[in-house]
Amino acid sequence: PEAVYRRVTIALPYVVVIGLFVSRAKSRGRSRLPGRSIACVFFRNKPLESLDDELCYPALLNLLPGRRADHPPLSFICTQYLDESFHGVQDEPERFRRTVQGMVSCLFDTGFNHHAEDGGTASWFTTSGAVDPRIASIEAWERATAEDPAFACTVPWLPSNWTVRSVTDHFLNRFGIDRPIPGNAPSLARFVMKHASNPAPSKPDKPR
Repeated sequence: PEAVYRRVTIALPYVVVIGLFVSRAKSRGRSRLPGRSIACVFFRNKPLESLDDELCYPALLNLLPGRRADHPPLSFICTQYLDESFHGVQDEPERFRRTVQGMVSCLFDTGFNHHAEDGGTASWFTTSGAVDPRIASIEAWERATAEDPAFACTVPWLPSNWTVRSVTDHFLNRFGIDRPIPGNAPSLARFVMKHASNPAPSKPDKPR
């Protein structure tokens, strides 16, 4: 049946997004890279303080479990309706920014539905429903939000057995990506915004 959409307001805990952003120009001839950018989402009840902090599964409909026998499931953003017009942008930093914007829009701005369930795969919303009666249904989640907008940081979200470090290492290993090690903050910024095309020599940061 055709989905019927309505606007809802629900409280969320801390949301962690870890993405692999693929430049099509640089992916040519590298068959291990995915055909498009991908991103995983996780929940936490506290801010990240370490790359080794535990991540929890996000109880949202449009996040699909990526299941493989050799590692715990992941939680990929459904990008069926991702606006990919940014691929025509020649400036790489601008294309990167638009890719991030598109991923975030898919996560928070698109309609959520039971497409995964209809295809035989339970979303993390369905899988997480039993952990707390306040999120057992979207209606219950709305009521809990109205009563206490901060309640989401007290829900015992499903542990994922992933950390930021382990997810990042998984992406790098799976797709055969070299591990750049920027030597200082400017080098890191240059890598993020310019894809490390012209890395500067590493110099110790000046004391502040």
